[in-house]
Amino acid sequence: MTPLIAPLVLAVIAGPVGCLIVWRRMAYFGDAIAHSALLGVAVGLFIGFAPNIGVALISAFFAVLLVYLQQRRKLSIDTLLGILAHGALALGLLLVFWSAVETGHGVHNEAENKIDPHQLLETYLLGSLENISMHQNITLIIGAIVIGVILKFIWEPLILMTLNMDLARAEGVPTLRLQYIMMGIMTSLVVMGMQITGVLFITSLLIIPAAAARQISTTPEKMIIWAIIFAFSGVSIGYLASKLAYLPPGPVIISTLTIIFIISLLISIFLRRKRPII
Repeated sequence: MTPLIAPLVLAVIAGPVGCLIVWRRMAYFGDAIAHSALLGVAVGLFIGFAPNIGVALISAFFAVLLVYLQQRRKLSIDTLLGILAHGALALGLLLVFWSAVETGHGVHNEAENKIDPHQLLETYLLGSLENISMHQNITLIIGAIVIGVILKFIWEPLILMTLNMDLARAEGVPTLRLQYIMMGIMTSLVVMGMQITGVLFITSLLIIPAAAARQISTTPEKMIIWAIIFAFSGVSIGYLASKLAYLPPGPVIISTLTIIFIISLLISIFLRRKRPII
């Protein structure tokens, strides 16, 4: 059960954060940061840092860069996100394979010292729960608690900013600072979820439960509760299914959440419920 602690903790915090991402239409921001995570892994390996440190540094840099470029408005935000996300992913892939080649030079009969890029990519792109230690679980729990506390203190201004950016500014809400905080939270979740679902699917873990919850909820509060329930259920079922089928956990967990979304969509059509006001 130890490998399941980390994804379940992440599932709980993914509920409210995912709802904010859906309400503020920030899914593409999450994808851009997640794709930059692979570049962080590659940079960490290339320089000699731990991969998590590289991911944190590169993802934080991209998050700040995204907010800064959004303010300048010289290019549409979808264009910027496409350039940064795919550029970071391409550079990350190149550096991973380059690191493998460089590590292999001069090594004779010592294949164990060479980086296997395919195994590395499978671990960080698709997730690998078996290598998560108890120390990492404890760190993730502490990180989730910190994010929860931060959200509690900034929740009301975040909701006001989501409803009406101009009104939030008129009320004295520091909107730019809140945008940086939201990017920081998303960056933290990417680092926390990297080994759980992989960098390709971490954004889906945030938005699919929230999107499913939106189909059957009539208030924002109910949407958050349902998002937590769906995330928790999808991670639990997906993890067990991946163990039974000997498959990578990331794709199985997200496939499970996709099925949950389809079921919630069918239920909403059948019940004809209204969506929440946000």
